[in-house]
Amino acid sequence: MKLTPRLAILPLGFVLASPLLALGDGGKPVNSRLVAETVYTLARVKILESNTTSVRPGSVYDVATYFESLLRAPKPGYNYEFIDSGLGATEPLYPMYQKGNQGSYMQLIPAFFFDSRHIDHRSSMTTPEGCRADGTYLLRKLDEYPATIFQKERAEGYTRLVIRLDHYTRLQPGAQCGRHIAHDPDPDFDPMEFMWSHRDAMSLADFPADKLGRFEAKVSVNFSITEERGYDKRPRFDLNNLERNSLWYYPDGHAFDFGVNTPRPRTDLSTFQLPRQAVVEATPALQRDFPLGAMLDADGFGKMLQFLNGRPFPGFDVGTEPGNDILRLSDVTSKNVYTSGLALESIRDVVADVSNTDHFRLVGMTLKPEEPQLDRSWSGERIVPQIRFVYQLTNQRNPSQAFEQLFFHLKWDVVDRMADEATRAEQQRHFLRRLDELTRARETGAGEEVLRDFIRDFTTARPVHSVSFSSSLTGIWIFGNLERDSTTGELLPLRTIRNGIDYGLYSSVHDTDLLRAEIARATGDRKEQLRRVLDALTVDTFRDPKRQDVHALRFNTVSCAQCHQMSGRDGIHMALNNGLNRKIESPTIVSEYFFHEADAQLKGDIQKWLAEK
Repeated sequence: MKLTPRLAILPLGFVLASPLLALGDGGKPVNSRLVAETVYTLARVKILESNTTSVRPGSVYDVATYFESLLRAPKPGYNYEFIDSGLGATEPLYPMYQKGNQGSYMQLIPAFFFDSRHIDHRSSMTTPEGCRADGTYLLRKLDEYPATIFQKERAEGYTRLVIRLDHYTRLQPGAQCGRHIAHDPDPDFDPMEFMWSHRDAMSLADFPADKLGRFEAKVSVNFSITEERGYDKRPRFDLNNLERNSLWYYPDGHAFDFGVNTPRPRTDLSTFQLPRQAVVEATPALQRDFPLGAMLDADGFGKMLQFLNGRPFPGFDVGTEPGNDILRLSDVTSKNVYTSGLALESIRDVVADVSNTDHFRLVGMTLKPEEPQLDRSWSGERIVPQIRFVYQLTNQRNPSQAFEQLFFHLKWDVVDRMADEATRAEQQRHFLRRLDELTRARETGAGEEVLRDFIRDFTTARPVHSVSFSSSLTGIWIFGNLERDSTTGELLPLRTIRNGIDYGLYSSVHDTDLLRAEIARATGDRKEQLRRVLDALTVDTFRDPKRQDVHALRFNTVSCAQCHQMSGRDGIHMALNNGLNRKIESPTIVSEYFFHEADAQLKGDIQKWLAEK
């Protein structure tokens, strides 16, 4: 590894004598001085151990970071920006902006010459919510461990291991520290002193167990997908961001519709004009009247269970799955966990938990008046209006609690997708009239019976068109879809093919590996087309508006996993409110992306986009 020119020419005496910060207007620090190295890294991360609900054992995701190595005395310093957690528009895993120091120059200097990674890091940050986050990040090489352990991870290409401990202290009474358990100040315990005094640890077992329970503790492995040293394609680390280190993705909270609320008048709709009207939150009465068992017959549910257990169809060969990302219930062990807000428990009997339709609760219904669809029966995309229902796994030991590890999505066409254009247009007009009537009734507070009739009419006119799942039962988010064949009428597993790339029957973070591989093979216009897709999935900042770009992130151009892990809230676009954030009181939490997409449908953007092709 080459030593950067900056580090090579800076004598240590200059380090000791020079001011450490460049001053901005009014004497306020903006950028650090004496930056020895800048590094952008895109890394694949796999969680091996975790006691936090933010990331679960088995989680696999891509993280992007920007790092500045600072010449300081007596220990090297650093600035660190966590650009992307790979979990979408969700709460930060820890402060996104960090400033701290590393263990010693003896640890750091070899890393400039060799691929050596035994470096200890620590930082202590305060947040606008009134929290202090103390953390240590102990980076190791897998080569430091006996060859008999981490064999699976080595075979998967992982080269580094991280032991991370974080401790959150409330500096103000009642402060909420994002998706983190916070503690009141304890004058008899210094979390940083504890962590740093055990920085020689090579595993969590090296920490005293009686104190470890105070911390969020994680062990992960990683490897670099991209590592660019001397990185100058982004602005330098802005020290002002240390004051904007909120532990919430939306620091000020948000309205139900995130302020995406411009009326979109249409000649064929007098009342249905707002994105929020495309969401019907499930009331207890609606959950009682439309349980999963009544909406999905035994055959469809049985096929979904087979899909969840690695058998999407009889004789399925796991070796044919491009991403090697099969979901099997048999792979779920007691090391895997259910989460709900800040609550966490080991999974004991996943088969019993997921095999009963009564264990799922209706989250809500969404209305899609201009939904583009792919189908092997026609070329390109076709507008097929739909209504969709989301069901979420619940805790049968505590029925009021909804787990965040399994969701089912049921979708009904409200027109005959195989009919001629004139027939489809007439059926769509009928649907829009009914939709307008429903919205008018809901807006006046008298919509319960109208809503029941609406659901019954459109879910009995045709069988459910598709049933899909979103699962993190094994830690990693995996998605799959059954779709009704237009010829046979049978629900069959659907391969995800986007931009000519076959992502297989199961969709996960590994889809983007296949995209990168295809980019490497492609030439000319195709290479540029695929690069644009990858760019749409690559954020420049944690709260990048690109997450809400519904034109670039259309479901028919990116895979389920790519969309959910870019724009969902921890992989999900619609879920029951887990009570995590006291500022959010609605029964359901829907992603901001959904409302931008609903707005695009109301504006007629989908029709314009299809016409451009």
